Amino acid sequence: MLKVACAQLRPDRSIAQHLKAITGCIKDAAQANVDMVLFPECSVTGYGPQIEAAVTMRRIEIEEAHQHIQEVCRQSKVNAIVGTPYLCRETGRWHNSAVVVGSDGHLVGRQDKMQLVPPDEGWAHAGENLRVFQLPSRPEVQFSVLICHDKRYPELCRLPVLAGSRLICYMSSEQWHDDLPLVAPREPRWSRERQQAELQVYRAQAQARAVENGVWLLKANVAGCEDDPLVGSHGQSCVIDPTGLVVSEAGIYSEEMLIHSLDLSHASALYAQKSLRPQYKLSEFWNKGLEYLGDSSNVTHK
Repeated sequence: MLKVACAQLRPDRSIAQHLKAITGCIKDAAQANVDMVLFPECSVTGYGPQIEAAVTMRRIEIEEAHQHIQEVCRQSKVNAIVGTPYLCRETGRWHNSAVVVGSDGHLVGRQDKMQLVPPDEGWAHAGENLRVFQLPSRPEVQFSVLICHDKRYPELCRLPVLAGSRLICYMSSEQWHDDLPLVAPREPRWSRERQQAELQVYRAQAQARAVENGVWLLKANVAGCEDDPLVGSHGQSCVIDPTGLVVSEAGIYSEEMLIHSLDLSHASALYAQKSLRPQYKLSEFWNKGLEYLGDSSNVTHK
């Protein structure tokens, strides 16, 4: 069993305010005996036009936030997966990343967003490797991370599962094809039925990634902002079981933390593993794809 939490937060705060919300969730998770907390995409800065200014003017503040999160994880003995802009000192490039922080406070590694969208392209470089992570406190738990738009590319989920992942941690700040939140006003105006249909599409994509691989999926999405619908996303963070059923889901506008205990023995990855059967015509293709998985301990500075 693995007790997990998905934190759904608003995006429209300062870095200091985001940090307070993140660390507050980690402390609350510790009180609930949670093993691991998943946060949304770029939860340290918020996702939107403010990121480009943050990475050029607030690098030190971002890196200090990372260090503070590590210390709170150590004190709380909780693992966390946090979305953030991340500067790779080795290359000098910024990435839209998920940093995995162990319950001992050390950085386990990071996953960079692979498929960028227009809000990323002014500041972030695309990731080049997929990774499977292990929790320092629970080495039998193997998981991987998807970041927002990467969910639309099933191979970015299937390959880590073939390499051992039994839990997909999906962080997002989901927006529609026009780069606006689904709850934003549009011209011509969407009917309530159209909006609900679009929300169902985003839920269905996450369900598909779980059931087509036979693994658990956690989704931490940014909350919608009812008072300013042009920012944020549409919430609905959730926990999805290996059969594709949504077993827990947050609201659209609420800031909340879903907590659920996963039975990882139910994650057989049966459908994914069939891709490697010798008699399957594309098994050579999938085996070749496994070469693109990198070392999970890819953090270049502690």
